[in-house]
Amino acid sequence: MKKNYLSLIVFFCVLNLSFGQTTLTNGDLVITGFNSDNPDQFSFVLLTDITTNTEIKFTDNGWFAAGGFRLNEGILTWTATSDLPCGTEVIVDDQAPFTSSTGTITDSAAFALAVSGDQIFAYQGPDASPTFLYGINFDGTDWAADAIDANTSALPPALTNGVDAVHLNEIDNAEYNCSVTTDSALILAAVSTAGNWNTDNGTPFVLGGCTYSCSACPVIATWDGTAWDNGVGPDVSTAAVINGPYSTGVSGSFTACNLEVNANLTIDNGDFVEVVNDVTVNAGQLTTETQGSFVQRGNNFVLAGTGQAVVIKSTTPNTEEDYTYWSSPVDNITILEGLTDAKPNRRYTFNANNYLDTDGDEIDDDGNDWQPVGDTDIMVAGKGYISMHGLFIQPLGTSYDYLFEGAYNNGDITQTVPFNALNTLNHWNLLGNPYPSALDASAFFTANSSVVASELFMWSQVSPPDGANPGNEILNFNLADYITINSLGTAGNGTTPAPQPRVPSGQSFFISSTSPGNVTFTNSMRVGGTNVNNDFYRINQQNNYEDIERLWINLSSDIGVYSQICVAYADSATDGYDGKGIDTERNYAGNAGLLYSMDNNSGGFYVIQGKSKNSLNENEVINLGFASYLSTAELYSISLSDFEGEYLENNSIFLRDNQLGIIHDLKSSDYQFLSAGGDYADRFDIIFNESTLSNTEYTNLVDSFTITEMPDSLVKFSLSNSSLTFDKIEIYDVKGRRIYSLNGTSNLEVHKLSNITNSIFIVKAHISNGKVITKKAIMK
Repeated sequence: MKKNYLSLIVFFCVLNLSFGQTTLTNGDLVITGFNSDNPDQFSFVLLTDITTNTEIKFTDNGWFAAGGFRLNEGILTWTATSDLPCGTEVIVDDQAPFTSSTGTITDSAAFALAVSGDQIFAYQGPDASPTFLYGINFDGTDWAADAIDANTSALPPALTNGVDAVHLNEIDNAEYNCSVTTDSALILAAVSTAGNWNTDNGTPFVLGGCTYSCSACPVIATWDGTAWDNGVGPDVSTAAVINGPYSTGVSGSFTACNLEVNANLTIDNGDFVEVVNDVTVNAGQLTTETQGSFVQRGNNFVLAGTGQAVVIKSTTPNTEEDYTYWSSPVDNITILEGLTDAKPNRRYTFNANNYLDTDGDEIDDDGNDWQPVGDTDIMVAGKGYISMHGLFIQPLGTSYDYLFEGAYNNGDITQTVPFNALNTLNHWNLLGNPYPSALDASAFFTANSSVVASELFMWSQVSPPDGANPGNEILNFNLADYITINSLGTAGNGTTPAPQPRVPSGQSFFISSTSPGNVTFTNSMRVGGTNVNNDFYRINQQNNYEDIERLWINLSSDIGVYSQICVAYADSATDGYDGKGIDTERNYAGNAGLLYSMDNNSGGFYVIQGKSKNSLNENEVINLGFASYLSTAELYSISLSDFEGEYLENNSIFLRDNQLGIIHDLKSSDYQFLSAGGDYADRFDIIFNESTLSNTEYTNLVDSFTITEMPDSLVKFSLSNSSLTFDKIEIYDVKGRRIYSLNGTSNLEVHKLSNITNSIFIVKAHISNGKVITKKAIMK
């Protein structure tokens, strides 16, 4: 009986000692420094709050690959003697006995950091089955395969090097360089990166030189309605608190670590507010104007108390027949709340599950793709809607404001896209930018390339509906009114300029699915900065794709015909068809006139065409087709709308009219011509040298050049046109290395190519007329 009573007392005491202890997991602390040159020292930082009596063990024992410590070294047990906040740094020092700057620590003579390499593990729980918190190894060039001696250790499976463990090459002393000292997740990542450590083999470091804060935003800047209390305002590591009215148009755009709104905050047109982490609106109203941009990188947007949030979107100047393409930038809003002033019988969404086009005319075969929506239907984030304005209290041609009230959409947003293989050309989906900021189209394409084509179409209405346009209604809109973005360039519709490669807030767009699945919108796709969120289409300015040469050609007339194409030269493109994301076909344009480009074999019907950057030289030819569906002869104009890139900026750009034999410098002026209706695929070319051969002439020249293998490694090069001669013949291997450079004097040359056997080679022939022909051949 007495024995049982004593056992009960012992058991109670054990429970009492562990009562209130904080149970930790991997990454809840980091080891931030050590000195193995005497006296031994190490430091660690708590990345979570802990309570008094919390115990953490440290050992320099290695870990066997098969599991378990190699128990021939020491174990220290550190105990918190008070509640400690996240960010507390503790220094452990071997002063015989060991001491700690905070809390208490047991002594162990066997704990000794070896100057020839060692390791330190932090853990909780039994030694036989520890819960590892962090590990550092400073022996050899990596964690060892096994613990074979006192200097080596395997990496326990519970830890990951670079995540919650770090390896430093064999060194005596090292300290973390304090490159990141705020936000526990960022501290963990930085300390676990070997490049963020200072090391020394001779002199110990003075440990504990950093001040840590686990908060993502340890500093706060407060606006009182007149000025920031810190004199400069917030930044990526400083939170913003708005306690008085703030307008970016008056006081400027800003970036903040966190944002707390307690008074009216207005983001004016062309301005931005960007928040790295969280947003809380307690009072007042957060308002983003139609061309303002609110960008949030974190995931928490909270409306609390009496706080409100509004996004204002203005239509383009409306007539009674204009549709606006919408997407809600706020959460959980109804059709009536978002599209308040729209005609009730002219509000639709596009049901992609119903879309079926088996004849390739881009029109739904059974006419049930567009579906009406009702007042109480929710505007789903990432989904597109269209409507006509219904309440005209101003003259026609006036813009109208639509207010979207609610918590701003934020974080990852997914939309399901169906795919039907019976569709001949495309399976269309109407999606929408779900954020109160512009969306980077290229980032969206990259993230969703497995389910959608890398091209999108935004509506920018120019012409009224007409019975001659293709469609299922009596009057149908002109498909040429869409403006286009793909992975290489953008194209306007001839009246609306080429957009930037991004989707404005509140804007929906058509995109074709290539397989069934989900598309995902993420905060990383949101675009920050000034003037990045103009409503529905951009002003005419250069686009921000990098390392791509582009030109834009417009077609117009005084009777309202309009069209635009873009040709983009990029390393990722070839002169053939590279898929929808690079070579985007033009939509059929009904009764309008249009331009289109083609490849060198007269294939394609492109509104945006990608071509190889290597092709951009004085011999380049862009085949430019022109079509008019008018029954009368009209006067048209072809103009160079814009161009960018080193070659295009420094060379002339000519239009060649093959029908009239005229070459016109488009950089000097527009080209006007008279034409009846019809499709003229061969009438025009864009060239960069007035003497450039037409595609037909160049094709004939290429066809006249033959390469013939002869015995004894001899190869015959010949031109059937006896008036031409070879100036030089260069031979390259498939890796682009030049093997031969051979001079020529006639239209027939024979050379011995003994360095080429059973392999493909490339011939670059320089002809006496100044042209260069490249052909591939094989030596058998």
